[in-house]
Amino acid sequence: MRIDRRKSPILFVSFVGLLLAVTIQFSLALQWSAGQVLIAALAFLALWLRVDILWVVLVGAGVSALVL
Repeated sequence: MRIDRRKSPILFVSFVGLLLAVTIQFSLALQWSAGQVLIAALAFLALWLRVDILWVVLVGAGVSALVL
């Protein structure tokens, strides 16, 4: 299957929009606490600083299991 070059930006924008909509729905469905917000903010910062996603997930899971 070949994608036309003129349609690829449309596919990208639609995927990003869907991802944003699902993220908003998940964030509204959760009950947030200060610890969860801190872990989420630190995970976002780590990804922004280009830490490998495997380490972010493993450390986040470990901290969540121990602290929360």
